[in-house]
Amino acid sequence: MVYFFTKKGMIKKTSLKEYDGSYSVWQAYKFKYENDELISVCIEENDGEIIIISKKGMAIRFLSESVNTMGRIASGVTGISLKEDDEVISGNILRLINNSTDEVAIDDSRNEEVTLVTKNKEKKVVEVSDIRVQNRAGRGTNVMVINLDDEIVETNFN
Repeated sequence: MVYFFTKKGMIKKTSLKEYDGSYSVWQAYKFKYENDELISVCIEENDGEIIIISKKGMAIRFLSESVNTMGRIASGVTGISLKEDDEVISGNILRLINNSTDEVAIDDSRNEEVTLVTKNKEKKVVEVSDIRVQNRAGRGTNVMVINLDDEIVETNFN
């Protein structure tokens, strides 16, 4: 699966088979909003957890199965609902821990972290398990308090 993340909070999941053939001719993403742009593209074979982080310190975490697979020219669905002055700076897929049953479960015992760095060089390490799991298209959880003149400019997943 190919996952597209935009700065306006949209997410799209498309099968890689949709892009067979001449890659240079086909449009991979159709934007819903005029001033939107692609933030990241992830290719992941299996379902996982989606984490979206905004420049104002909001983060949302949900299962990738809550995003339906769509065609090549679809514009996607809302991944996170943003305030007017906010935008997405990072979209990522984390693999789920394989278990012996067919159940999908989120394992909060993992020690995965994301490091947030602001324009004013403030740094914060956030454990993924501290980002509350919720439904797609929510406001998210505030993971870092940001001053009015500051914003997150870098994220690193460890």
